[in-house]
Amino acid sequence: MHRHIFLSWSGEESRKVAEALHRWLPHFIQLIDPWMSSTDILAGTRWQTEIASRLNECVFGIICVTPQNVESPWMLFETGALSKTIEASKVCPILLGVRVDQLPQALSQFQTVEADEHGIRSLLHALNDSLGDNKITDLQLGQAYAKFHEDLEKDLAEVRIDLATQREKRFCIFSSQVTRTQAIVKDLKALKDFPGTYVDRIYVRHSGFLSPFAISDEEIERNKKKHPDYYDALKQERDTLKELADDERFLLRCIVTPPTGFNFPSHLLKNTELRLNTLKAFLDGEGKELSIDWAISPFQQKNTYIIGNSSFFEGFKQGIEDGYRFTLRHAGPEEVEINIKMFDELYQRLAASTLGKQSSIAQLDERQELRQATLTSVNVAIKDIEKYHVKHGSKAAATGQKRTRNTTKAAPKRR
Repeated sequence: MHRHIFLSWSGEESRKVAEALHRWLPHFIQLIDPWMSSTDILAGTRWQTEIASRLNECVFGIICVTPQNVESPWMLFETGALSKTIEASKVCPILLGVRVDQLPQALSQFQTVEADEHGIRSLLHALNDSLGDNKITDLQLGQAYAKFHEDLEKDLAEVRIDLATQREKRFCIFSSQVTRTQAIVKDLKALKDFPGTYVDRIYVRHSGFLSPFAISDEEIERNKKKHPDYYDALKQERDTLKELADDERFLLRCIVTPPTGFNFPSHLLKNTELRLNTLKAFLDGEGKELSIDWAISPFQQKNTYIIGNSSFFEGFKQGIEDGYRFTLRHAGPEEVEINIKMFDELYQRLAASTLGKQSSIAQLDERQELRQATLTSVNVAIKDIEKYHVKHGSKAAATGQKRTRNTTKAAPKRR
C-alpha cells in the first residue's frame, strides 16, 4: 500500500523544489506517493477541502523552504496544519538558499535538511523509516540513490541558478536604495541647518516603508552585517528625522507606504507590525503633531496610487503664505482613503491578463502574498491611527489632519 507524502510549497522557487521531489522521490522509494497542490488537485475540486483531506491522509510532510517563502503566510499555515496531523519527527523542512538560523519559530522546531547530497540522503532515510515494516533495506535505498540522485540534483541545480540570479538583482536594488537614502539624509541635514527664522513652520512630509524613524537600534544591528552602507544611511536618516521632530520649527508628517515588488527590500516585510508599534509609541510618548497617511502602490508602478498621488522630490519649494515646504520623494493628499475593493479589482484584472504565462503566474503568487501582507499591515495601522486620533482628536482637528479609513473588507487569498 502506498504511503502519502505531503509536499508544502509557496512561491516559484519553492514550487520547483517541490516538483523535483514529486518527480523523483518515488524512484528512490516506490511505496511513497508524494502529493503537492499544484499538480494533484483535479479541475473543479475545492482546493481548501482537498488540501485538508490530504493533510489527514499523509504520514510524512516535506516543507520546501527558499529565501522567497521563508516567511510566507501560506507556508506557515501549512506548517501549522502539518504539525497538528503528523508527529514532529515526520515533518522535515528542506532548505535551499536558507540557513537554519533564518527560519521562523514555526519551522525551526523541526529537524531540517539542506538540499545537498547529505541532506537528500538524510531525507530519504527519514522517509524510509516512516514506512515501518514496509521500509526497504539500506542496500536497496543506496542502489536507488546511486541510480537517480543525479537526476534530482540536476533539477535542484536549476533552482540554485534562479536564486543566484535573484540575489544579483537584489544587490542592485540595495545599491540603488543606498544612493536614494544617502540623498535623503543629505536633504534632511540641509533642512535641519536651514535658519528659517522668518517662517512660522517648516513642513516635513516624509515617506518610506513604515518610516525609517520607526527603525529600532536592534533592527539596525541585526541587519547591518549584510548591508552596512544601507543601514548606516537609514540610521542617519532616522536620527536626523528625530532631531527635526524635537525642533519646534518643524511639523513632521509621515506617509507610510507598504513595499511593492522590488521597490523595497523583501525582508522589511517581517517588521511591519514592529515598526507600526514603534511609530505609535513615538507618537504617544512624544505627543508630536504627526499624521500617518496610507498610500497603496500597485505592483511596481512607481508614482501610481490607487487612491492618492505621488511625485518625486524636486527640491525646496517657496510660497508666500506657506513659507518653505520640504517634500521628500513622495507627496500625497491630506486624506488617503484605503479602498481595498479597488485593490482587489486591479489584482483580478492583472490575473486575468496573465493566465497561461508561467512566469507571470509565479509573479502573481508573490504579489498575492504581498497583497495579503499589505492588507494585514493596513488593518493594523488603521486601528493604531484611530486610537491616536481618539487620544489627540482636538490637536488633529486644529492642525487640519484628517482620518484614514478603510472602506471595504476583503477575504484573504490562498497564496
